[in-house]
Amino acid sequence: MASPVPILVLLAVGATVVLSEKPPNVILIVADDLGWNDVSFHGYTQIPTPNIDRLAATGMVLNSHYSQSLCTPSRTALLTGKYPTRLGMQSGVLGPGNRRGIPLKEKLLPQYFKELGYATHMVGKWHVGYAAPELTPTHRGFDSYFGYYNGYIDYFTHDMNTSAEPFSNGFDLWDGFIPATNCKGQYLTDIFTDRAMQRISQHNFDKPLFLYLAHMAPHWANEHDPVQTTDEYINRFPHIHHEGRQKYAGTLAALDDSVGKIMDALHHEKADNNTIVIFLADNGGTGQEHYLQEGAQATHGSNWPLRGTKNTWFEGGVRTVGIVWSRLLQHPGTVWNGLMHLTDWLPTLMTATGGMPVRNVDGVDQWKSLVEAAPSMRNELLMQADAIWDQYALRWYQYKLLVKENPITGYNADRWYVPVDGIIPDYVNASLPAAVHCAPPQSTERPCHLGEAPCLFDLEADPCERDNVAADYPDVVKLMLEKLLAYNATALHSPPQPEDPLGLPSLHGGLIQPWLTLSDLPNS
Repeated sequence: MASPVPILVLLAVGATVVLSEKPPNVILIVADDLGWNDVSFHGYTQIPTPNIDRLAATGMVLNSHYSQSLCTPSRTALLTGKYPTRLGMQSGVLGPGNRRGIPLKEKLLPQYFKELGYATHMVGKWHVGYAAPELTPTHRGFDSYFGYYNGYIDYFTHDMNTSAEPFSNGFDLWDGFIPATNCKGQYLTDIFTDRAMQRISQHNFDKPLFLYLAHMAPHWANEHDPVQTTDEYINRFPHIHHEGRQKYAGTLAALDDSVGKIMDALHHEKADNNTIVIFLADNGGTGQEHYLQEGAQATHGSNWPLRGTKNTWFEGGVRTVGIVWSRLLQHPGTVWNGLMHLTDWLPTLMTATGGMPVRNVDGVDQWKSLVEAAPSMRNELLMQADAIWDQYALRWYQYKLLVKENPITGYNADRWYVPVDGIIPDYVNASLPAAVHCAPPQSTERPCHLGEAPCLFDLEADPCERDNVAADYPDVVKLMLEKLLAYNATALHSPPQPEDPLGLPSLHGGLIQPWLTLSDLPNS
């Protein structure tokens, strides 16, 4: 194991600058399916998020932060620093009974931290493979793990509960490899918050800490009762009269409280002066568009005014909430519009914590840009190259090219969706610096029909993707198509695999748990 690299870190404490020889702690908080419009610092204050807003106001808002459009690909990008298409992890999400995961030859973010002498702990959602123990967190660099392996569980029973899917009926909350049945009946967001606070309060900060808190909130719970919270949280929102939207606000209140409690725990341990806190969403929100699909359930999230939702490559699916907070930032309170992607966090954090430059990843080291609020080190990012779904998306400077639509988003998720109770003018604050401003619809706009031809958008002029400018810039379209072909030539295309019957929870006492040995894993 490589020894930690000694570094001197400048910490600004009030007007005093002190030198620290300790690498900074890193707290990485990820929300699940959090919409652009679901945090009040983006300009819509119907659901106040005071703790997240405070983090934004005293840190840096990453207003052009991009993810993948779904959970598994986003978490793959975050943990490996590589585009999921390099690893065959770009096509949909991993479900229960799937034998795949992030290939074992890949070095993950916590393993880099371990080499720098960090204690590494994870709380929350994994969703990048669990078929064998070797694919799970404590075999991939984490000292401890408390959480669930798959995409979602009930917030109170902690079961997956999907009536038509026998692989999705089982208990999935784990303390290491021990089922956490003692937590049944407790609200999941609160459980995760308490466990994360415990990791902070029990930590000896003579050793640096990396804590990855991957909340489930505000992701839906199941098809029978999709939006789950407690009366304590619901009762904070008497001004919201739509029952579903009010419950959704409760899930966000719990998430927001969690951020505040984590910051309080760091302050109590006098660790906040030497800590980097990152708050991200794994993809855009999902909500109103489901009313267009008969029988579908909605979580009542909102990406307004951005176009599209989770599981699309429009801005509402991939331009995500992002904040970085640290005393190391020279310009706190900045709204930074530099282009950034989930893959950038691995090389960025290695620089921030004194590690060696990371090679052979797609991520770009953005630490200097963040500290100095300087221009981004990135002008291009691959969003998707997927031959299975025949779907491609690329950002190059201000342009975004989309090729083909996702065939499984059959509920018209490519539109612009207001919250289920509409946009209420009293809650609109367009003067906030992180608010996105879009021109009203114009009769001269040219529509995007992905089934017919690629679409090109100028996101600087048109962040809400209303006007398809492909006909105006054929040379740009040609160049970006060539770039996509080059990316596709290096992509690993992995077709969907059927569930392994040996992974049925009914064969394991009703538990969703690893069932294979290392030698059984495909291509690891």
